[in-house]
Amino acid sequence: MVSVFAAATLVVAACSTGDEAEGTADSPSCTLPKGEVTADNQCKFAGRTITVAASPGSLTDLYKQGLGQLFEQTTGGRINWVGQAPDAVLTQLIAGQGQAPTVDVDLDMYVPAVYQGEEAGVWETFDRSRVPNAQDLPPQAFAGEGRGPATWFNLTGVCYNTDRFTSAGLAAPTWDSLFDPKVRSIGFPQPTSTRWNLTMVSLAAYYGAGLDDPKPVIDKLKQLGDRLTFYSATSEADQLVQSGDAWAVIHADGRCNGLTKSGAPVKLAPMNLNIEGRTYALMLSPTSPEIAKGTKNLDMAYALVNTLLTESALTPLITTLVYTPTVPAVLEALKDDTAVGPFLQTDVSALYSPDTATFREFMTKRQTWVDAWNRAFQ
Repeated sequence: MVSVFAAATLVVAACSTGDEAEGTADSPSCTLPKGEVTADNQCKFAGRTITVAASPGSLTDLYKQGLGQLFEQTTGGRINWVGQAPDAVLTQLIAGQGQAPTVDVDLDMYVPAVYQGEEAGVWETFDRSRVPNAQDLPPQAFAGEGRGPATWFNLTGVCYNTDRFTSAGLAAPTWDSLFDPKVRSIGFPQPTSTRWNLTMVSLAAYYGAGLDDPKPVIDKLKQLGDRLTFYSATSEADQLVQSGDAWAVIHADGRCNGLTKSGAPVKLAPMNLNIEGRTYALMLSPTSPEIAKGTKNLDMAYALVNTLLTESALTPLITTLVYTPTVPAVLEALKDDTAVGPFLQTDVSALYSPDTATFREFMTKRQTWVDAWNRAFQ
């Protein structure tokens, strides 16, 4: 099943055009543009600064290249960039409730942290009517009602070492074919990896396991025996499959695609999970920009997200990270690009996305799954 939350119909967006240095008011007075933003159609925030967090390193650099320059040039406002992991941002916002938030927007908050922040009450309810560029996004781009729009689809599949499979005379794998003993080693995320949550809830649906009972999934994984190799960091997964120490790894599409693009002997293969009579190629979990509750820059925050959902802002991210963009116009513009087009997913309906209620239920019962995992594999 997939998320049923549809993007809202376009309503006039509001933002402040004032020069308030502190950004204390959210005064509706201008309309954000749909499509590309320019100095002529953008809202203005001269003399104001918004604090924006993103995962440190290359991701923050890419945001600065596209989004940052475009936003500052067209609005006259400034961005104070904070390179910080989503977990750290969330922890600070929860600890600082009742005070001014340490950041106004986090650009790459991920599930389950999105739901943890929602439960803790640290996110503004995202008003899609204020972001014209969110109106054409598919429903799978939203982690739920009131949550921000994903900029790309974070997909999970089987990333495999082509040299290992070819030398063994094996075809490209699916999830089920990994149980063939000829596949000598399989990399799998452990609970400290954010990819573990999506993988486990998806396998629960595949094997018909209730979320109260992880045993069917754990027992199936135990059949892989000592061929299982566990990882926490995505860089570990990269190394495992690139070196061939793991013949296949349950891994992010962008990371696997990036390795392929760089010339490494790896490719992304589908999971092909049959759930309720339908086969899904890959598993999907949206990331989302989230606005901190209590920000004094709410108007700027909406303008920032609207700017992010443009071809100019997203292209540097997509062409480097090789993820599928959620914005249809960006996907259309890049699908024929020989460097990235072959890696993009054009049919998101073929991707499994646990509905919001299911994922939230899993998160409330996650410790039961972690305990069962630890008993089986530690």
